[in-house]
Amino acid sequence: MKRLLVLLLIACGSRPGPLDDGTRPVSLLEVPALPNPFTTPCLQLPSKVTFAAARVGCDQGRKQITVKNVCAFKVGLGAPPQSGPFGVVELPFPLEPNAEGRMVVGFAPGAVGALSGTLTVNALADGHSQPAQLAVEGEGTQARVVSFEQVVPVPPRVSLLVIVDDDGDFNAEQNFRTYGNFLATLGWPKFDVAVSNLSGTLQSPDGVSVLATDYPSFETRFARATRTTPSGGRRSCHDTAVALRSRGQPAGFWSQQHAVLCVTNETDASDVPGTSMVAQWASARFPPPFSVVAPVNNDTCGQRELRFDPLVRATHGVREDLCTPNWSSALNSLSAAGFGTATLFFLERSPSLRALETLSVSLDGVTVPRVDWEYDAALHAVRFQVRSAPTPGSRLTTRWETCD
Repeated sequence: MKRLLVLLLIACGSRPGPLDDGTRPVSLLEVPALPNPFTTPCLQLPSKVTFAAARVGCDQGRKQITVKNVCAFKVGLGAPPQSGPFGVVELPFPLEPNAEGRMVVGFAPGAVGALSGTLTVNALADGHSQPAQLAVEGEGTQARVVSFEQVVPVPPRVSLLVIVDDDGDFNAEQNFRTYGNFLATLGWPKFDVAVSNLSGTLQSPDGVSVLATDYPSFETRFARATRTTPSGGRRSCHDTAVALRSRGQPAGFWSQQHAVLCVTNETDASDVPGTSMVAQWASARFPPPFSVVAPVNNDTCGQRELRFDPLVRATHGVREDLCTPNWSSALNSLSAAGFGTATLFFLERSPSLRALETLSVSLDGVTVPRVDWEYDAALHAVRFQVRSAPTPGSRLTTRWETCD
């Protein structure tokens, strides 16, 4: 009975422990490997394949070559698909003894200059393989370079509407006086500031709706405009701007090139989500910039309003921290281009995919880092980050490669 049980266990593929003599029985499930049939080289390949010159990023060369099985048994073929700029595109079916097949190899240069490499093709039989080497070479050439140069124009004067929180928790007038002086050094002796509370009502001390920074009484008027008793309402910078636009206030402002700056330390009490703000404000092809000076993090100077962020991004505005000791200095870094104009430069044609990969921008011969600008595919234009906006009179050069 014990002998019968052992025979049944072996027949079912079990593996008993070592026998008394130290040998290990072979499982019926283990199949011994077949002998290696490769004793001599089986695949016959050309000594070298030379591709015609190809433009980097544009051309893909192909060559069809003959491969022969010179062995007396059938072999399959296999190969890694790529080796640098060279690769095996197509392999023949298994080759009978002394039969030939067509193999296709490719070349797609990724750099300019002479390129070379080695492709491996494996003959396969009985679970074994035998490599054969194929030398390849080619030359990568540069695609045609397109260069477009323009002089950065002086941006037209942009009117700025400042919507200020009317609770008087910060010294806004001093900051704006400093900022007005800075703008004057840029050639703008006068910079208009319209002050509104967050319920949409313009504050008009002495009947003046728009306060110009060159008024001798600007600080006094601005102080009276921002120190009024807080008003009720939805308390939203965005809602206030939309309401003033619908009323045409300040007079003539909305028909000019303009931008809006919101200065607040309040969270937005309106029920308008950020996506609706973007839809209402940024629906135009060239929406006016909507910038915000408000707490960046929850801080002692106020609370951050997250709904402003998508609006600022969609209009290419600026987000500055109200909680800095003197945020007018932060605004100074934006330059005059921060409120709307000399940041967008149209290209003379729409770049192809290859052009976008190689597009570069320089100012007066100095390359501008890619983090400082982006390509706007909808407008076929280069758009600078506000802080990196080029100075009027600079020589702006855009350069790219094309496969045309």
